[in-house]
Amino acid sequence: MIEFINNYVIPGLVLGSIYALGAIGVSMIYSILRFAHFAHGDLMTLGAYIAFAVVVALGWPPVAAMPFALVGTVAASLAIDRFAYRLDARDFLQQGPVAGHRRASFVERALPSL
Repeated sequence: MIEFINNYVIPGLVLGSIYALGAIGVSMIYSILRFAHFAHGDLMTLGAYIAFAVVVALGWPPVAAMPFALVGTVAASLAIDRFAYRLDARDFLQQGPVAGHRRASFVERALPSL
């Protein structure tokens, strides 16, 4: 019974919590901004990459890398909001939210390759 809990129940709860966190974030962004920002998962992945880089580079435990991942992901999110979405505020009616989403996706996909 202990093996079942350790091998199936706990990893299932962790993975389900990660999926729920992504779904809640997408639904909150949609309810506030009124368009779907599907690059939310990319930001979650960026945070995981930052935490992994801190763990590998510094040899710290994953819990100690979480503040670095949090700060890095928030900084990336604010930069994307400032340079991809706020630029559309002036001509939102002409272009619509699709152009800003396209720019944000390009920026988010280019960040890990730097």
